[in-house]
Amino acid sequence: MEKFSKVLAIIGLIALIAAFIINDILIDFTIYFKIIQVVALVCFIFYFLVNFNIIKLFSKQRSTKYGATSILGVVIFIAILVIINILSYYNSTSYDLTKGDIYSFSDQTIKVINNLKADVVITAFFKKNSREQKSMEAVLTKYTDISDKIKYEFIDQDLQPTVARQYKVKKLFTTVFESGEKEFRFVFTSNENLEGLITNAIVKVTRGKKKHVYFTKDHGEGGINDQTPAGFSFMKEQLEGINYIVDEVSFLKIGKIPDDCDVLVIADPKKPFLENELALLDEYVSRNGKFVFLVDVDADKTIIDYLAKYGIHINYDIIIDKSMQIFGGDFSRPLISDYHKDHPITKGFTQPALMSVARSIAYTLPFEPWRTYKTIAKTNPYPSVWGETNVKDMKNIKYDKDEDGKGPLDVVGLFIYDSALEKGDKQVTPVKDENVAEMAIFGDADFASNLYFNYYGNADLFTNTVNYLARELDLIAVSPRKASSATILLSDSQRSLLYYFSIIILPSIVFIVGIAVYLRRRNM
Repeated sequence: MEKFSKVLAIIGLIALIAAFIINDILIDFTIYFKIIQVVALVCFIFYFLVNFNIIKLFSKQRSTKYGATSILGVVIFIAILVIINILSYYNSTSYDLTKGDIYSFSDQTIKVINNLKADVVITAFFKKNSREQKSMEAVLTKYTDISDKIKYEFIDQDLQPTVARQYKVKKLFTTVFESGEKEFRFVFTSNENLEGLITNAIVKVTRGKKKHVYFTKDHGEGGINDQTPAGFSFMKEQLEGINYIVDEVSFLKIGKIPDDCDVLVIADPKKPFLENELALLDEYVSRNGKFVFLVDVDADKTIIDYLAKYGIHINYDIIIDKSMQIFGGDFSRPLISDYHKDHPITKGFTQPALMSVARSIAYTLPFEPWRTYKTIAKTNPYPSVWGETNVKDMKNIKYDKDEDGKGPLDVVGLFIYDSALEKGDKQVTPVKDENVAEMAIFGDADFASNLYFNYYGNADLFTNTVNYLARELDLIAVSPRKASSATILLSDSQRSLLYYFSIIILPSIVFIVGIAVYLRRRNM
């Protein structure tokens, strides 16, 4: 009987372990798991009943009592850990101690989640317990921790093919977002920018009317469908990713600026605007239009003169940043990091923007209740930065105090204009940012081209500007954080000290201490 009870106990233990493993792998194993639990419990009870006398005799031994005390301490310790684990499960809090908070959501994502008005249901079609599912679930859980309006469910399309057919899902790792009657889906490929994909998907299904961004054409502007380094296709892709409609507009063909234009972008024109085209720009100003001007060194003079009548002077210079040579860069590619601290476009913005052969800008008219100007970004100060006016001879650059402008120089500005107030159609009050024409002026176009768009904070600076002008303020933020390496620069003497300390000195100390302890114990 005793041998039989031992066999049953071993069988019960093996069955219980196997049940835990199988339950973790298979779906719908719960009922069998409970049956095996009951069987295992019966085996253990039978074993203890048959061997009760042996256990009782064993418990009276002195060694058993001391051992029981130790076991009791271990059990109490394990019980404390279990209680802490249960409390942490129902009151989960995590802390991101990485440099740059790379495991924390960006401000943009948090704004989008906190401003949700409707529920978002996410259905993800992944293999159960796959690495991809765990990556996706780790991110989705963070969304649901912030807002109860987001709910998600994972479906294994092999085990639940009916649901997959219902959603017309054919590709593995498809994630479907639904809110009301709107739906959007994408296929998971990697977790490199998973936060950006999910946030953009939530934006697409919860936004009302899509805003329209138009780019002018016919004047040698960079093309939004041009995928070469000089094109702006990356810019278009970025804007469409956050639910804008992006198109080109030809004034010559349609003879007007479309009524649904929310933001008009004029990206470095090389050919003149005709008089009737400039009149269309004035008409758009009168209906409180929103503009983005990207003005490069070789931009056409007609657009320079057009901006000048509003007091925006595009200086005929090239910004020189001598500090870039320290990092092995080109002095004609200034790094911009001095931003307006309180304006929505750049508030909390820390990433520098890299520009190339940029021009400085200045505001020349006096401030009036109907017009004002704000510096959004400017260069570093002199002597590292100045505006070189001798643009025809860039081989022998040298600061000329009579010709060149000293840094800091404006490179991004925002002009606000209320034409109705100037004409007297409104009561005279200080100009506000609502119901007015606004022009964002950049002294460079290259920073938004495909070649530079993904450098540093270039993409964020441009899209934040469009978001502000389109009044999509909850989209203004920085992109999802990425891991960055931290480099320590050591001198030759510091490297030598580190080498000898880690390779020779530290191992020698450990060896000597070990020999000393051995000899001392040997003589005891």
